Amino acid sequence: MKVILALPIFALLALLPAGCGGSRLVTVAVGGQEPSDPASGRSLFMRSGCFQCHGMGGEGDGAMAASLRNPPRDFRKVDAFKGGTQVRQIAFTIKYASQWSRVTNQSLEGMPDFSQLPDGELMALASYVKYLQTNQAR
Repeated sequence: MKVILALPIFALLALLPAGCGGSRLVTVAVGGQEPSDPASGRSLFMRSGCFQCHGMGGEGDGAMAASLRNPPRDFRKVDAFKGGTQVRQIAFTIKYASQWSRVTNQSLEGMPDFSQLPDGELMALASYVKYLQTNQAR
């Protein structure tokens, strides 16, 4: 049985290996948007329910975390960023989370995708996640 993924072509291109020995994602523009102010992303983090799993400070300790088979990412840890640490890469991962886990060997199982969010909101949300990583890193 063949599995057909519903990923836009630019999304598939982003999953190509970067360089000879690498398998990291390349930077992908989400609608050409630039990174935005993390403060607006914080309100989206709350409004979209991200805190339920990732916790108020992005530590992976939200109220739902214990009930999940795969623990939510702790954004303070650089190795938690499976798709890259650049804001555009984080936005791409958030937008296509459910398809991501089917295309790569890295699981984001349980993470819903947020493809319904406008690109500007995705970039704001990703900017906040990046803020959590860079300002609370352990």
